[in-house]
Amino acid sequence: MKWLARTVALGCAVAVTWTVPARLASRPADEFFDGDLNAVRALARSTRTWLHRDPATLELGTGSPRFDGEWYLIVHMAAALGLAQTAIEHPELRREHLPLVERALDRILLPRGRAHDREAWGEDAMASLEGDRGHLAFLGYANLALSMHRRLVRSSRFAEANDAITDGLARRFSANPDRLLESYPGETYPADNAVALASVALHDRDGAGGRSALVRRALGAMRRLHVDASSGFLFQRVDSRTGEPRDAARASGTAMAAFALGYSQPTEARRYWRALARHSNDVLGFGGVREYGHAMGSGDVDSGGVLFGLGVSASGFALASARRFGDRARFRSYFASAWLVGLPRERGGALGFASGGPIGDTLLFALLTASRP
Repeated sequence: MKWLARTVALGCAVAVTWTVPARLASRPADEFFDGDLNAVRALARSTRTWLHRDPATLELGTGSPRFDGEWYLIVHMAAALGLAQTAIEHPELRREHLPLVERALDRILLPRGRAHDREAWGEDAMASLEGDRGHLAFLGYANLALSMHRRLVRSSRFAEANDAITDGLARRFSANPDRLLESYPGETYPADNAVALASVALHDRDGAGGRSALVRRALGAMRRLHVDASSGFLFQRVDSRTGEPRDAARASGTAMAAFALGYSQPTEARRYWRALARHSNDVLGFGGVREYGHAMGSGDVDSGGVLFGLGVSASGFALASARRFGDRARFRSYFASAWLVGLPRERGGALGFASGGPIGDTLLFALLTASRP
């Protein structure tokens, strides 16, 4: 009977090794899924720390001026979204969070916020809103944050910038609804277009702007022309002239699109969420989304690391959709992975993530507290 005892002992050891780390990592997940006020405040305090730093000294450390510029913009967009949506979900946070949202918006509108876009285009995005160039490397992301602020303060000092960008984007999309706008010259990304369209729809959330038909038409064309039928994922990049795919259909861009569209187009966001959920897997209890669906591929700056086929970026952005659409089980499994990779740390009541710096702290704040439809 010794062999039986040893076999049972070995089986128990394997089961514990398989499940305990993931269970420990996912333990706090329910607090964020349920919107626990103390958990939200801890994340917000970490974001506030970055917003109190001099923006001139905010180091992103990518080694690329373009990527540093993009990350600077995303840090402040994510901060603004996270702070605004938690102020809406928890009205008692409004007085504390509203000034921080506006600080993030001020930083987005600094020249540094669009320097990466200006360097690529040779013109300033805000000074050329009457033109026809895309500038989606700045306009869509900045406008999503500005439109979210209008949910808190309808008439604000940012209203003029929000109205001007929305008008410029709507005019460009209406000129040719079947054609996507460029982020940089010769570079067109469906996910960036989804963010821009989400910002227009969020600005016109009450229908007063009359752009709902335009947004629906453009999103329908994107779904018809730029979604891979097999995986349900958006192609990561398409040809700026023909619209033909120039990169695989991938989860990272699809998850970002679902996250942005969730603010104003929940039906469209849910379509992409279903594709992400369909390509979700667990490894030792840690969940994630397969970056390339049924295929395999390597990681890059968009996907982050890809381990066992699961993409870090896609899995992180999928947290938002899992919370929005009530999938607690997948939220917990994605959370376990984010908790493991992010290396959480608590200091003075603030919850941050050692491995991500400002972009990790602010993005996870926005994703873990994503507002429900």
